Amino acid sequence: MLRSLGSGAISAAHVANWLKEAVGLSRPLKTLRVLLSPTAIERDKLPEWAINCGSPIRDNFAQEAQQWRIDCTDDRNSVAFFYYIGHGFARGRGEYNVLLAMEDLFDTPDVLQKTTLASNLFNGMAPQSENDSVAREQFFFFDCCRTFPSEIREFDDLSVPTALMVRIAEGVPDDRLYLRCFAVPDNDSAFARVGEDSYFATGLIDSLNRSGISVDGTAWKLDGESISQRLRARYQLAAERAVVSEVVGGGPTLKILAQPPTVDVEVGLEPTVDATNHAIALNHAVLGRKIGDQIALGKYKIDVSPGEYELNIRFGAEDWHATNDPHDRKLILPNFANPWISMGWK
Repeated sequence: MLRSLGSGAISAAHVANWLKEAVGLSRPLKTLRVLLSPTAIERDKLPEWAINCGSPIRDNFAQEAQQWRIDCTDDRNSVAFFYYIGHGFARGRGEYNVLLAMEDLFDTPDVLQKTTLASNLFNGMAPQSENDSVAREQFFFFDCCRTFPSEIREFDDLSVPTALMVRIAEGVPDDRLYLRCFAVPDNDSAFARVGEDSYFATGLIDSLNRSGISVDGTAWKLDGESISQRLRARYQLAAERAVVSEVVGGGPTLKILAQPPTVDVEVGLEPTVDATNHAIALNHAVLGRKIGDQIALGKYKIDVSPGEYELNIRFGAEDWHATNDPHDRKLILPNFANPWISMGWK
């Protein structure tokens, strides 16, 4: 029997809520299709709009997936976003064999009839003909385990029903820009916390809020590449798991940013025994000085926008002044939302 995860519904609702409330999406939000099966603990924490969403049983999922694809065929220049959290298993090796389990697949002789392959969702969203106007910018996030349970090993027939129709499209190029992410590699388990967002969902929402890349030095955008870079680092740091991501064509664009995202900078003063009454700051010629938050003795964290900064140190009640080492006076943060930058000064 499959146990309730206790975090799937709240994680999906929070990701959906980000889309619902996002300002500056590269394309206006047309539809938002959400299926949830919350536990009692999760229900009290869901956004009000998510309380009465449909249940993600296999038939409902297939129906919504098919309608979602229809929604995405109005304009080839539109954007499609898919997020799944729940039980996941492997039918074999590789991402094309990841099973998404909508119901308890072990309570019936037809074990795999209540699942969908991740590859079916991905391949079903590819252009199926020369005239197919399906969205050419797509995001796929699979927040689930990829283990191979013994119950599946006992069955000779590992066929899985499709959710989306996939036609043989000979000569039709797959010209999508896409980001495809799995929470874990083959034969690994994803982690979650009861009544809270999963580790992957936490990293994803953080990446949606704080990723970005400079466009021609004049504007910023949230795209597949910047999301992938920050998500890989954040998730690995929190869950000690490796995100498997694939970005094609530079990745799709999800949002146009009104301002650049901040970069996380950690600065350490050594030896720490002498750093008790010290403080550090990064000073920008235009943006001014931002003082670091002390997170440990002699260790500080500062969130600043990309640019060129001068490191300032204050010893006790003294005035701010730049570090004495001329080689370490400048810190240049690139025009990309790096997960973090750690540097140390003696």
